[in-house]
Amino acid sequence: MKLSLAEYEKQRASFGLNATQQKIYDGLQAVSLNGRAFAQKLNENLEHVLAAIDALQCSPEDVLTIEQKRLRQRKIIEAIKEDSRVFYRPSALGRSPRLYATNESVLSLQSSVRKAFCRGWVEADLVSSQFIILAGILNAPIALGHIATMQETGWHLWTYLHEASGGQGRPTGRDKAILKELVYGICFGMSVKTITKRLAQAGKSQLRKDPLIRELLRKRAQWFQEIKRAGYILDVWGNRHEMAEDRWEGSLAATFIQAIEMEIISAVFDYQERAGGTYDFKVMAFQHDGFTVSVSDKARYEYMKKGMNRAVKAKAREIGKQLGIKLEAVTLEFTQL
Repeated sequence: MKLSLAEYEKQRASFGLNATQQKIYDGLQAVSLNGRAFAQKLNENLEHVLAAIDALQCSPEDVLTIEQKRLRQRKIIEAIKEDSRVFYRPSALGRSPRLYATNESVLSLQSSVRKAFCRGWVEADLVSSQFIILAGILNAPIALGHIATMQETGWHLWTYLHEASGGQGRPTGRDKAILKELVYGICFGMSVKTITKRLAQAGKSQLRKDPLIRELLRKRAQWFQEIKRAGYILDVWGNRHEMAEDRWEGSLAATFIQAIEMEIISAVFDYQERAGGTYDFKVMAFQHDGFTVSVSDKARYEYMKKGMNRAVKAKAREIGKQLGIKLEAVTLEFTQL
């Protein structure tokens, strides 16, 4: 979508952000509304970006042909060349607390292309955060047991689900995409019928019989019934979200989880503000449960990672205590691009 700065500025007046959204929004503006760093990155990594586009493949679930996919990415690159800024905005209907890029930008690119674009920066993600949050909300013993193992031994959700589906060795990129869709679907209200259909299409029907998945779906159904009986849910900020003809209990549950996740990751922006440039890093882009950060002082990289993780873990404990759920396992994972 082509959007001028003047049009965007006009839209900003109606955003109505809450304190957490405003904190994240403000922490991104110096970079996102300047755009110079993105233009420089594209020039620096253009060869890698074009190679990543040429390497894109189609999966059985894709609607577009491979040439359509590649053409789409090239058009986004041309749009970024023309204007590399990122215009963030909240959900138009207020049904998600997340911030979205409203124009064609680095955030519009497919993951592999975006990573090639951001080569030299660092990508950070909350590890299995939706799964951990949902397990805490549902007080699901099997899931919580696995999460405790995660903290003690490095148990990994995607590896577990890959093996439970009959896979061997490390899960491929396509395997991870399917497994992530499954977990996100459970967390964000996908129906059991649709989940079952998607798993069958992907050749992973075995997962419907896995004790962990069965527990989450069973306890999720109970939670949904509680929301339906109440007719509304209060998010972590005390905002009331009511059911409607076009908004069912699964939608309210998704909003609840996303608000917790956003509150946790907001701790990164508190840390950035406290650091005040001391550690020579800056959050460049925001991807809901993750972000991309530029680190100019490589000697302080490990210090920055530990500081961000301490901030996130402290915030997760605070929110967990507030809600009476276990969130201690939430952590950040960093990848050098």
